[in-house]
Amino acid sequence: MLNSLTIKIAATDSEREAAYRLRYDVFDLEEGDHRYSDHNRKFWIDQDDGPNSTVLIALDQEGCCIGTTRFTLLRDQTFIGLEAYHLEVLAPLLCLTLEQLCEIVGRWDRGVVTRSARGLGLLQLMEVQVAGYAFRHGCKVLVATVKPDNRAVLSAVEKSGYHTYPAIGSYGGFTGQLIYKDLRTKFSTPDESIL
Repeated sequence: MLNSLTIKIAATDSEREAAYRLRYDVFDLEEGDHRYSDHNRKFWIDQDDGPNSTVLIALDQEGCCIGTTRFTLLRDQTFIGLEAYHLEVLAPLLCLTLEQLCEIVGRWDRGVVTRSARGLGLLQLMEVQVAGYAFRHGCKVLVATVKPDNRAVLSAVEKSGYHTYPAIGSYGGFTGQLIYKDLRTKFSTPDESIL
């Protein structure tokens, strides 16, 4: 199945809307997270879904959106709940000042996959694309959050080069284990990305 997918940046309104609808199906309908639900349009969309965030979509052979994720570079757009990422804890781990980190850090988030495509490694494949895209756009460190009890995702991101850092993020009713990936050392072949 993964061989027949197209992963691309959502470049049109309809492509971005397909991502927001998929998020609604997963975050709102499956998981009961209504924080950013637009029930009229059946979108799950937040303030960071602006022109300075990059939304990726995975399309099946029929052109249906079966996966999506997002990348945002901090120097271009302040993250929602920035304080929840505890960058002041992460900077010393990377031997950087907080100011240096804020210039090169990006956030990978809002990753979802349809039920039919789960367990195939699609989210990991999209993360590779995000990392390559981020690296080429001056991002050297990616941060993200994972539900602390989601051992499967924690294991998968660890295999992709992510590490936990000694802080728990909490914002808007969501608590997540903070993770980071140092692209300066862990992402040695940015050309793996097709974006």
